[in-house]
Amino acid sequence: MNPDTVIASAGRLAGHQNNFDLIRLFAAAQVAYLHIVKNLEIELSLIPELMRSIFEYFPGVPIFYVTSGYLISASYRRDGNLKRYLVSRFLRIYPALWICTGLTLLAILLLAHDQSTDAGASGIPSGAIVKWMVAQVTIGQFYAPFSIRQAFGVGHPNGSLWTIPVELQFYLLLPFIIIFIDRTTKAGNRSTREIIFFGIVILLAWMHVLGHPGLNRWNESMAVLARVTVFPYLYMFGLGILLQSSWPRIERFVRGKFFLWLGLYCGASLLFWHAFGISANSNTPNLITMSILAVTILAAAYSKPTLTATLLRGNDISYGIYIYHMVIVNVIFELAYTPTFALGMTAMAITVLTAMLSWFLIERPALRLKSRVAPRMIGPQTGSARAAASP
Repeated sequence: MNPDTVIASAGRLAGHQNNFDLIRLFAAAQVAYLHIVKNLEIELSLIPELMRSIFEYFPGVPIFYVTSGYLISASYRRDGNLKRYLVSRFLRIYPALWICTGLTLLAILLLAHDQSTDAGASGIPSGAIVKWMVAQVTIGQFYAPFSIRQAFGVGHPNGSLWTIPVELQFYLLLPFIIIFIDRTTKAGNRSTREIIFFGIVILLAWMHVLGHPGLNRWNESMAVLARVTVFPYLYMFGLGILLQSSWPRIERFVRGKFFLWLGLYCGASLLFWHAFGISANSNTPNLITMSILAVTILAAAYSKPTLTATLLRGNDISYGIYIYHMVIVNVIFELAYTPTFALGMTAMAITVLTAMLSWFLIERPALRLKSRVAPRMIGPQTGSARAAASP
């Protein structure tokens, strides 16, 4: 098959019916459930504890990263217009993020309590709030001054947002990655460049794993910054990119075979856990289980591919669940309710409701603005391609 046809076919597949919206919803629910249980210190009975244990084998953040690599690379290869690409990514991330920042600020002003001075939010220096706000509405969502972390919530106003800068860095790198991989029309050369690219990102990940403890001892601030660069996680995005460009060759081994790949992934995860003590519940899983998980994600996306359209009807609340849930956790923490499972489920229900409001009132209207930039060169997308790669 001509390599250009391979890439075009893979791009079109990302726009067909698939279950990526449902996969992202699962990933967001995984992150929210574990964060709610952990940060509110909820003791779980048998069934909720079993749910938590199952969730731990399917880490939400890596699932988001692989999905981003697959869908965003397909979208960029299908269109190739840099202006449309950047505007699309901006509209997917920032409108809801800015609203979330405003709600977080309101919660801080109403509920923050500086224990060292026995003062409310007025005890937080105004300069700290301004710096935090600037970071939140730009590219520093991981940042929170100590005075705010001490005064509000469980240690960070919205700690889950550390992934936003990582996603943004990937968005900026992707056009260069695609140029590097696709700049030749020879299939053999393209495969070689894919291998080189993936070798580089694996090396970067291992450099982070081996060097981060020493960097942390030398300079903690530099270690924090290194942890929120894209490089420790680029191999997960890279898996998505490689699977996207390889889709025509691997489709027959993946489509409709979700339970086969799910079994392989569970087996590999259990083996690594019991034989080597390596847990699957990590933001940087080992390469072997991560690779099997990446293929399992594609198998889920293309097994019963009409399932998402039937259940979600084009609505994607995964991003809202992800960005709002820790704000709700922090509010509940400040209100000092008794930590029960019912309280945790209430937090989850409020999160889902907030995410729905965000989708219908903010995210979906913002995404419709993309058409004002310029029409795409290839036909309409499904909800999955349109809302691709929410972090």
